[in-house]
Amino acid sequence: MHRLAEVALGSSGQAHRCANFLLAWSDADRFGAYDPTDIWACDPTVIADTVTVFGLIARVSEYPELLDPTIRDALAAIVTKWRR
Repeated sequence: MHRLAEVALGSSGQAHRCANFLLAWSDADRFGAYDPTDIWACDPTVIADTVTVFGLIARVSEYPELLDPTIRDALAAIVTKWRR
């Protein structure tokens, strides 16, 4: 989750794809849904991290901020970068 947040805050071509994934998990009604075809444009490390986090989401049924409160600042920065 934190590695995806780091990518989302970067400037690579996959940054907005990671941002979309994390923000959809955080609040899909507010930030939009995740397009699974976004993963096609990611490198293998980001794909592996996305798959791992998706599995975590399925297992724990929690939002990112509840699962790990330390992610809040990163999510706020991602919102500022990609949704304002």
